[in-house]
Amino acid sequence: MVKPINLAVLISGRGSNLQSIIDACAHEDYPARISVVISNEPDVMGLQRAKDAGLPTEVIPHKSYPSRREFEAALSETLAKHPVDLICLAGFMRVLTPDFVSKWEGKILNIHPSLLPAYPGLHVHERVLHSDDKESGCTVHFVTPGLDEGPTLVQKRVPVLQDDTPDTLAARVLDQEHLAYPEAIRLIALGKVKYTKDFVEIGDAGPYTHPVKVAPVVEPAEPPAPVEAPKAPVIAQAASAPVVKQDPKPSHSAPIDSHHMTKETQTMSNHAPADNAPDQVTIRESEAMWHYFTKTAKYMVIGIAAVLLLMAATLL
Repeated sequence: MVKPINLAVLISGRGSNLQSIIDACAHEDYPARISVVISNEPDVMGLQRAKDAGLPTEVIPHKSYPSRREFEAALSETLAKHPVDLICLAGFMRVLTPDFVSKWEGKILNIHPSLLPAYPGLHVHERVLHSDDKESGCTVHFVTPGLDEGPTLVQKRVPVLQDDTPDTLAARVLDQEHLAYPEAIRLIALGKVKYTKDFVEIGDAGPYTHPVKVAPVVEPAEPPAPVEAPKAPVIAQAASAPVVKQDPKPSHSAPIDSHHMTKETQTMSNHAPADNAPDQVTIRESEAMWHYFTKTAKYMVIGIAAVLLLMAATLL
């Protein structure tokens, strides 16, 4: 495991390239860490990006100094307060003097939105479109006293489309800048770069893949426990209540017409026992009781008649 190098990132604006470096350094296997972010403009978005990442920030307003040299002296004092192995100019809109560059020779990187040595300086995308170039891109290079003249470290290319405007081309190039800068820093941190004023010798460091932010995995909420439907209340029957078992009544698809029934069918119907007909034992018991009642009544009538006749004879 290579010991990470310390970076000072200098910005002047929104800090989109700073963010790409922050994202790369957030991975444990990336061989660099940001020790300080310095801006020459107060209240820019890049400072907020650094604060959101928990990085130390410094503001050195260049307008507060009467000369460029005095500004750079303040910049040097600020850098001395932090461990710095490499300075990364990421949208830093100040041209550094040869004196400052010589103090950090081979340790200052810059990124430029063209395929250097073509189109150094400003208004790059307008110049590319005006020249009808078929491709453009970006370059990470070492900073030397000459403007955008340092040895190239990493380049990324993009096609120039027929309907491109300076804004659309700039946006496509910027996407590649976000890949190129972390890749160039990694090469230096791994010791794969041999620097001279005229050229850079680069060893094989293996392919570099820019880290991609992964959205946090949200565990699905456990489904709620099924709610059982309320059971119907059970009504207990009293022990003394009789249980009546009803036989199902036969269903008829049409009413029976007695005029169209055959003789055999009528006979069977007349002799068919009713649903509630008593059994044979009950019938015999009823008949015996009826005979006993009639016999007793007969004797009572005869006895009463005899008594009446006797009384009549006595009176006469």
